[in-house]
Amino acid sequence: MEHLAKSGFGAWTYLLAAVLGSIASAGSALAHDSLGPTMGTVDRGGVNSFLGTSPVALSSPWVRKYFAEAGQCLAIDMFQVVPFADLELVVISPDPSIRYRDDDGSPSCGNCPRVKIDPAPITGYYTVIANHFAGSPVTSDFLVSVLRQAGGNAACTTPTPAF
Repeated sequence: MEHLAKSGFGAWTYLLAAVLGSIASAGSALAHDSLGPTMGTVDRGGVNSFLGTSPVALSSPWVRKYFAEAGQCLAIDMFQVVPFADLELVVISPDPSIRYRDDDGSPSCGNCPRVKIDPAPITGYYTVIANHFAGSPVTSDFLVSVLRQAGGNAACTTPTPAF
């Protein structure tokens, strides 16, 4: 640190750079690397409405990233939405031109979304976004089942078409 102070790069600047660096890397905590090659998990989520600087209520979506290898099945199923809200899932592949969307395909509840990708087109992180299907401000909690399996798995029959 002494060499930094001599070069005009003060201790406060060094501390600020270290703090900002740790905050920037904290966003990667939303990526789930603990999901093994053929495993599943249940994640808890929520969407929230809030007031911005205007009197209009805004919506804050739930966003996570899940890893899949090219050729694998990635199935994301929302359930136990409380209080009930008509939510949708949008999944963006590592190539952002390949996207998937559903707002009521899950058998777990009438308006719960389910996205099934089979085969995954690209190896990498798939960004999953949950929000009200029309972008309306809602506050609701839910559970999401995420399954990563070999391509052709029964969990991914009738895959969600890309758009």
